[in-house]
Amino acid sequence: MNKCHPAFSTPIYRDLIKLDKSVLNPALKKIDFKRIDTDDRFHSTDYKVLDNQLSFLKSIVQKSIEDYAYNYLGLAERHRLKITDSWVMKHYRDDKSDPHWHPNSIISGVFYLQTDKDCGNLCFFREKNLFNDILDFEFEEKQANQKELQVEPTDGMLLLFPAKTMHGVNPSKTDTARFCLAFNTWIEGDLDPPFRPKV
Repeated sequence: MNKCHPAFSTPIYRDLIKLDKSVLNPALKKIDFKRIDTDDRFHSTDYKVLDNQLSFLKSIVQKSIEDYAYNYLGLAERHRLKITDSWVMKHYRDDKSDPHWHPNSIISGVFYLQTDKDCGNLCFFREKNLFNDILDFEFEEKQANQKELQVEPTDGMLLLFPAKTMHGVNPSKTDTARFCLAFNTWIEGDLDPPFRPKV
């Protein structure tokens, strides 16, 4: 019998998708990038790449979003999730992303298009410790009290998570460019609370 249950955990969805590099690589070459103000990564100038240069990936991403939302989170299918914005990030050696979360989104995600060993793990962070930062004791790290979860990216890995989840990227230790697609979602359609009677 399991005496301890991981109540109220943050559900992180992971899928592995086969990428057709003969289609993907020419599309990546057509994307314009700029170095962002923090000088720690390149960012596509287009915030709708899934509607433009990477439109051939949109249905794949949408299918995973729906699997996560309806089959794992239990969201009612009358609530439709729409991809609102999507962009590509390019990282070289020492590029990183500081801890952040995504405002104005329900579910956010990242899809790794080109990776290399040591290109920077994606890190998910618990914002407060197990006792809400009121108390802090010495712990042996276990799943129930961990403050950080690291995921090593591979080509075709797609991760989805609640947009409020704090996350960041470790500095890259390779000279090979890493490309990943990031995106946000929002609810479309009927937003009436479930307890409100239909007229």
